[in-house]
Amino acid sequence: TRLLTNNVGRPFWSPQSTEIAYALNNNLYRLPIFGGQPTMICPTGWFTGGGWMPDDQIFFATMSEGLRRVAAKGGEAATVAELDVKKQEHAFVGASALPNGRGVLLYVWDQSHSFGVCTPDGARKQLYQLPQASFSTPVYAPSGHVLFVRWDLDGQPDLWAFPFSLSKLEKTGEAFRVAAGAVLPSVAEDGT
Repeated sequence: TRLLTNNVGRPFWSPQSTEIAYALNNNLYRLPIFGGQPTMICPTGWFTGGGWMPDDQIFFATMSEGLRRVAAKGGEAATVAELDVKKQEHAFVGASALPNGRGVLLYVWDQSHSFGVCTPDGARKQLYQLPQASFSTPVYAPSGHVLFVRWDLDGQPDLWAFPFSLSKLEKTGEAFRVAAGAVLPSVAEDGT
């Protein structure tokens, strides 16, 4: 199956890697990779990324409605975490799923330039902040690291990582540069 459009936004895999979810024209769809037709899951508004959990729930981020959750089979989306206007949060960008349904990693578009984790019940924890940089959506690697792209003042993207405790949902070491000039990391279950 191929997606024959230029408007598909931020596709992401199902936990079994048999389907892909993606945004198109302010709606979220799922598509089996071995043939079949796309199925609309729900309206999204301005979609900025999503993650598919093992319990068949999809978490997705939006520019104005915060982090939302919907059943992968479709239905009405519910808000999990709202933007904090007092902290001048403008949007959540991306929602990369953590293993075992532990939560999602999110980039928070605000003045502090930070990203963190949000649990399924909406509790949020900041993991990394660097005011003079911008980030892409962080992703978890089975090696026990969080990978992210960081743009410093020079405007060049670099792939960075830091050690991460999945059980405690916290950063356990200093960030380090992995590769220069990398964007949009994605990690398979085998660590590649």
